[in-house]
Amino acid sequence: MKNTTLTWTILLLSCSLVFGQDYDKISAFGMYHKDLALVQNDGYFGFIDTDGKEVVEPQYEEISAFGTYQSDWALVQNKGLYGFIDTDGKEVVAPQYEEISAFGTYQSDWALVQNNGLFGFIDSDGKEVVAPQYEEIFAFGTYHPDWALVQQNGFYGFIDRDGVVVVPVKNSEIPEVK
Repeated sequence: MKNTTLTWTILLLSCSLVFGQDYDKISAFGMYHKDLALVQNDGYFGFIDTDGKEVVEPQYEEISAFGTYQSDWALVQNKGLYGFIDTDGKEVVAPQYEEISAFGTYQSDWALVQNNGLFGFIDSDGKEVVAPQYEEIFAFGTYHPDWALVQQNGFYGFIDRDGVVVVPVKNSEIPEVK
């Protein structure tokens, strides 16, 4: 146990000298992305590259592995809200959502997002295609091949696969599926 502690202490001190940064922890390269190592400082996470350059300043409460949602994106959390960064450290989607579901559940290039208990969608470019405004969004194709039933303030309507309202949200009953 003493040897392991000593090894980690030497490694962290060496990394501080070589990389010019002080980090509380440095993970192995390749655990989150092949050319990046997760670093932690004062409880916040970021990344350094194989040259020791800080790609992402430690500013996130959590960072997932790249490729879980999109091939070059990692889910990040800041102040309890989620977003995405790319492998260059750029925020593709700023942390602003309470939840982000997997892409492809509703539509191949969309992910369901939630904010203030309301749902919407972002696309695979990180653009918000449907602002979080619905209490519930049902699967596309249940009532019409290209429409999804949405609920807002207790009323129902439909959006299409572009996120456009095709039937206004003013019906008090859900139509029957035949």
